[in-house]
Amino acid sequence: MIQTRITRALLACMAPVITAWAAAGVSVAAEADVPGQPDLTGQWQLNRNLSDDAKEKLQSMGDMGGHAGRGAGHGPGRHGGGGRAEEEMGAQMEEMHDLILNAPVHFVLTQDEQKVVLTEPDGHVRTLPTNNRPVTVDGRDVQTRWENNRLVSETTVGNTKIIETYERSPSAPHLIVTVRVDMPRRHVSLRRVYDAVTDKGG
Repeated sequence: MIQTRITRALLACMAPVITAWAAAGVSVAAEADVPGQPDLTGQWQLNRNLSDDAKEKLQSMGDMGGHAGRGAGHGPGRHGGGGRAEEEMGAQMEEMHDLILNAPVHFVLTQDEQKVVLTEPDGHVRTLPTNNRPVTVDGRDVQTRWENNRLVSETTVGNTKIIETYERSPSAPHLIVTVRVDMPRRHVSLRRVYDAVTDKGG
């Protein structure tokens, strides 16, 4: 009888604690299940040692711009059309090279529920609405959206699509930017790693 009374007393004392643990567990689980955007904000500096070499990646695709002028004289009436096609392809290749080779070395990323903004030291700003609707950015068609823990931005240049993904590294203070270029019968991807920059008062 004495042991039974002690057991009941202990259970009565522990009941509020167990209830608090249960409530806390429900609260944390509910918070973890709330869908939200990953936080990509910060100042980011390119780490060249950890990033792919863009020039080598382009060379792996072959001499994409080396065919300009070929095949333009195959038969009467085809010279003009072939020339225009080659010129358009050459212009697209120049744009694609510019996007890949001239990646920002340093930028600040801010975000809210509607958009992500990337600002470079020279004042160049890219505003990317994240509703996946087409917008014009730097004269190009761009669509941006969230996919799980990544930001995905697709830029269209003629018949070429450039897909950039932004995500935080799970193991280091890095922002990983993966760039994939899809062209007819050709594609290439490269990885850029950015270090987080922290302000230190001087």
